[in-house]
Amino acid sequence: MLFFKAPKKHLQNGIIRGYQIGYREYSAGGNFQFNIISIDTTGDSEVYTLDNLKKFTQYGMVVQACNRAGIGPSSQEIITTTLEDVPSSPPENVQAVATSPETISITWSTLAKDALNGILQGFRVIYWANLLDGELGEIKNITTTQPSLELDGLEKYTNYSIQVLAFTRAGDGVRSEQIFTRTKEDGF
Repeated sequence: MLFFKAPKKHLQNGIIRGYQIGYREYSAGGNFQFNIISIDTTGDSEVYTLDNLKKFTQYGMVVQACNRAGIGPSSQEIITTTLEDVPSSPPENVQAVATSPETISITWSTLAKDALNGILQGFRVIYWANLLDGELGEIKNITTTQPSLELDGLEKYTNYSIQVLAFTRAGDGVRSEQIFTRTKEDGF
């Protein structure tokens, strides 16, 4: 949301008829040309919401008042960052391998920056046993900052369901597809 006040009466040089808002994204490879929006005036102060901006992205904005004579000088550019949000996609390439009768090693790829939507705080691995009678074991989760984890203390020769998600300060993102792995048999 962009909030601004009309120029002081002695600086207007006529009746304000509207405003032009210029905004541009500041990112690697971003277009540094201003996108321009024109709005009509409704009073001494204006509020305008810019839609369809990228999450957790830095933008520069300027405002220009317009009267019958034309467009006035540009305000000083302000730089602001849109709010952080939860990740919009799950970690990819989730793989799990049983390394012993009681451990499973899990790895995954981290998210692309444009899907992260904030500052990565870590990953959450959610897992549960699929018991022989069709029941589900207790759902557990472990948090890590690395794109890998070893689950230990598991039941021997048991099927496990595993999902992984990334989280930011705004909360948990999307869970990965469920994968299934069985711990190894105990040796005789």
